[in-house]
This record gives sequence, structure tokens and C-alpha cells, in this order.
Amino acid sequence: MRCQGSICMDLRNLFHGVGTRLPDRRLHPLKMILGSWSYVLLSTALALLYPTYCSLKALRTPKKEDDVQWLTYWVVYAIFRTVEFAPDLVLSAWCPLYYELKLGLLFWLISPYFEGASVIYIKYLDPWLEKNEAQVDSMIGEAKAKLKTLRSEDLAKYGAMAYTAVAGAQKQVSKAAETVTEKAKEVVAEGAKKDGEETAETDKDK
Repeated sequence: MRCQGSICMDLRNLFHGVGTRLPDRRLHPLKMILGSWSYVLLSTALALLYPTYCSLKALRTPKKEDDVQWLTYWVVYAIFRTVEFAPDLVLSAWCPLYYELKLGLLFWLISPYFEGASVIYIKYLDPWLEKNEAQVDSMIGEAKAKLKTLRSEDLAKYGAMAYTAVAGAQKQVSKAAETVTEKAKEVVAEGAKKDGEETAETDKDK
């Protein structure tokens, strides 16, 4: 179903910047070349299978350089996978060529020509670790000490807290989705009413 007239314009105004996918091609003139499933397949081959094979080969060689290269990559890739959900939620719905840009970033990290992973490690991660290493080690030590004294009652307590937090977040998301749906219905109804009035005026003029 294609929106027409003022309905399409009102829907564009409503969802602009919200990151909501709408089926009308005119709302997204720059279409993605890759979809999410295509990205999953390509990124798995590029960022997991190929580096894994190269890492296995590096383990069989006496050289240290290739070990450092791929260990650095896996550290940076782990951080990438940890934080990528945030831009995925915000940008994937409306940023043109978003998945293509992510593949380009992964290629930059892997490429022996660009050595993107080494650049990120040397410029950002190593200085951060040097500054915060003692604090991080202290936090890890405290966590290990607490785990040693953890009881089954504590696990049940933390599990209940986690379930409550997830359930609350799910309710908020559902409520927000219902609100957006209701606003969309109102916009469609107003647009249909405007189109009807315009059609009536046109017929009247004739």
C-alpha cells in the first residue's frame, strides 16, 4: 500500500528522525544495498571466519608479529561487538548504506594495509588501559571475591532483579510502540480527511 497526498507528507513528518521503517519507497529514496541478513553472512565471513583462519596460521609460526596483529584485532573486534547495538538501534533504520559502512569498517580493521585495529589500539585503547589498569584490576578482584561468597539465595535475588528490569523495559518499549501506532492512525485519519475535503472542493469547483 502506497501513501498518497497529504497522508504521505504527514507520515514523513511524524516518523522523521524516529528511526522507524516505513514501506513507502519515497520515504527512503536512498535504499540499502545490503539487508540485515546479508550483512550477517558477509560480516561473519569477513570478521570471524577469515580472522580465525589467520589466527590459527599465526599460532603455527614462530614469528611474534602475526600473533600481536591478530590478538590486537580480536580485542578491538570484541569491543566493536559490545557497543555496536547502540548505533544499530539508532542508525540502521534511516542511515543510507549503514550496513555497507559497517562492512567497510570491519575491512579497515582487518586489512594488513590499513591496520585499523592497530591504529585504534595504539591511539585509544593502550593509553586508556595504562591510565586505568590498576582500577580495573581492583574491580575484577572485588568481583572475584564476591563470587566466592555468593550463595544460592543471592543468585535468586539477582535473577529476580534482572527479570524485573527486563520486564519493565519490555513494557516501556511496548507502550512506546502503541503510542507511535496511535499517532500514526491519527495522522492517517487526518490525511484522509484532508484529501476528502480537497476532493470535495475540487468537485465543487467543477
